[in-house]
Amino acid sequence: MSKIKRKIGDKEKSAIYNRYMSDVVSGNITLDELSIEYGRPKATIEKAVRDYSATLESDMLTNATADVTGGLHSKHFWSELRKQLLDNELNYFEKSWVKLVKQFSQYEIVETDEMIMKDLILQDILSNRKLRDIKRIDQELEFLQKNVDAEFEKSPDKRDQAKIEKWWRDISQRRGELETLDKTYASLQQRKETKFRDMKSTRDKRFKEIEDSKKTFFALIKALDAVGKRKEEGEWLALMKKSVEKETVKLGSSHKYADDSYDQPLLSADTV
Repeated sequence: MSKIKRKIGDKEKSAIYNRYMSDVVSGNITLDELSIEYGRPKATIEKAVRDYSATLESDMLTNATADVTGGLHSKHFWSELRKQLLDNELNYFEKSWVKLVKQFSQYEIVETDEMIMKDLILQDILSNRKLRDIKRIDQELEFLQKNVDAEFEKSPDKRDQAKIEKWWRDISQRRGELETLDKTYASLQQRKETKFRDMKSTRDKRFKEIEDSKKTFFALIKALDAVGKRKEEGEWLALMKKSVEKETVKLGSSHKYADDSYDQPLLSADTV
């Protein structure tokens, strides 16, 4: 009777993923050989790679979100926002800020961009407030109208005229409030659309600047002078350096060829 393998754990998933990415993808070994090495079916190996890859992507997204949120909390306007907004609105602001920052991720975000983004999200939150108020008043109007209708269904001698008059006054008052809210909401939506245009204009201008910076060497140097761009290029250079070192180690070790012979693909003073 074959022994039942235990459920694959995170540590084993990590090991399988690393072996798959370093050796199976590069063609050093086959998926069948990796399956035999770990004593797992090919389907299990492939699922482990997918699961661990998804975990890495989720961790990267979580870390990126935490970095953006942490940066937001350090802004000079955050303390004022905490005084102005409710807790659920602050949470909404954070999520909206993260999404907007992602749209600007290929550009350096300056203070003007941040103020446009802040105002845009605030307009959105205020619009949501008005929509909640409109819903509340609609529900109150529906309730009052049902009361009036129910009272009119009674025979004339049993109707409470005082209640009916009060409900009509309440309905009239609610309709006035609703009209005011509708106008305020329309105004907020117009302001929000203006902020959207401002943001699009800013992004288009940034894109044009980046495109124009490709035209001359000095323009490229100017683009690299931006703090965010220098950081991005530095990270790419560091990753490239690590990739070169990893590939040098792999090519500098013994490699099994199709004819079952072994040799070092890369022969240098560093590998011999």
